[in-house]
Amino acid sequence: MAESAHRRRGSQTVCGDQMLTPQELADELRVSVRTLRGWRDRGRGPRATRIEGAIRYKRSDVDRWLAEQNPPEGNPPEQLPGDTD
Repeated sequence: MAESAHRRRGSQTVCGDQMLTPQELADELRVSVRTLRGWRDRGRGPRATRIEGAIRYKRSDVDRWLAEQNPPEGNPPEQLPGDTD
């Protein structure tokens, strides 16, 4: 019972923004929680928030990050150093 209550807490809305647990986001992105952790450690991926020691992701931060990964047609992402045309 406590475990399911904990899971529901991850999807709560805080200040009008849905909060996702690492597992919920990993399921949505079809990556592992370990991949999310690696992205966090390297400063990549969506911005994470720590609430009372627990990692959470704001829906608005996830949506913003996803939009940055898929720029609109005609606006290619910046080239990385060393890339050539």
